[in-house]
Amino acid sequence: MSQTFKSNYMKSIFTLVSISLFILTLAPASKAQITIDANDYADLTNYRTTYVWVENDSSYTTPTEEDDQLWDYRGLQPGLLADFDYLTTTDPFFSDSYHYEAGGVALSAFIVPTDHHMGLDSEGYYRYGQEQHDTTFSIAAVTGGSMDEIHFIDHKEYYNGYMNEVFFPMTYEDWWIDTVSRTTQFELTVAGLGLNNVPGYHQRTFILDNEIVGYGKLVMDDSTGVEGDTMDVILRKTWFLAVDSFFVGGSPAPASLLAGLGTAQGSTVEKVLYSFYRKGYGDLVMELESSDDTPGSALVAARFNRNAVPEAPQDTTTVGISELENSAISLFPNPVQPGRRLIIETAPNAPATSSFQLTGIDGRVIHQFSNIIYSNSALQVTIPNDLPTGIYTIQSFANNGQIITSNKLLVTE
Repeated sequence: MSQTFKSNYMKSIFTLVSISLFILTLAPASKAQITIDANDYADLTNYRTTYVWVENDSSYTTPTEEDDQLWDYRGLQPGLLADFDYLTTTDPFFSDSYHYEAGGVALSAFIVPTDHHMGLDSEGYYRYGQEQHDTTFSIAAVTGGSMDEIHFIDHKEYYNGYMNEVFFPMTYEDWWIDTVSRTTQFELTVAGLGLNNVPGYHQRTFILDNEIVGYGKLVMDDSTGVEGDTMDVILRKTWFLAVDSFFVGGSPAPASLLAGLGTAQGSTVEKVLYSFYRKGYGDLVMELESSDDTPGSALVAARFNRNAVPEAPQDTTTVGISELENSAISLFPNPVQPGRRLIIETAPNAPATSSFQLTGIDGRVIHQFSNIIYSNSALQVTIPNDLPTGIYTIQSFANNGQIITSNKLLVTE
């Protein structure tokens, strides 16, 4: 049943995508792109750790939307730490389940334990169903009846649509729209309204307008909390709209009851989500939430998977850089602070050096040293005052422009 629905749904989506691709072929060719395909999802991680971070910090904003970008989200501080397992099921009801994630669904102040099932096939990776688990909450504080309660029953369902995380292949300027509804089933007891285990449900309808708005490199901290290696990623932007409906006994729920529960018929949730997917990893690396779809807007929240970040290739566990890439020169002090002088000592038989430059971990030139002080086998340069903390590379050049040495430098506060 689900595969038939998914096949028809995907056909309509790919018809739209095909038209878009035809139009794009009329435009000039762009830079080499990053593409997420089925090979990236060949072996999804069985375990992941996700931090939830909320901070009003203007240094972290929504990302730029363009090709060939460098997005820097180093230093994000975790708030709530949550561990999520990917689990498999033998339940025949979820025969299409690749795996599921134990979580919850919110109805007003109530969090209903719910398993979210994901599917994976040759066309993509998608969320398609859920199983809610039996739980009961007292609502006496709302209704005044000491025995009044809302009972969420065991319930399994397929959504009437698919929340597509990714399509295969997925690349820059792809887009799609998902319209999906799910229900949370309950039984309601409110003596004052004459309700005794009366069945009802909360229906949430999602409209998700997705577009791949950028690709490039992402740098953030790894699982140890230090700067990781750069990642090849694509950026998905989602305009998120959710509309709520509530029904009791086959009719819309009373407005007075919903008001007591802190919600209303037709209430909505609107937000903008930015999701980074790493080439070769096959899962979400980071998701940023904002109330504004303008690049550079303030973040409301972020969740990120530090386990998805590859460790930086250099060893920074000692006081300085533990291993020099080239023994022809040495750097002191290392680490060094912005605005301080750096001493560069050269070996007696080292080739003559005409210039030095500082590059970032992405290879871009950050600074050309112009005021170099020479003293026998040692040279002195001044680190720029406004240089952000991080790991850089100092390169020395011969008169013919050939790189002589390349050494790591750690800049700290």
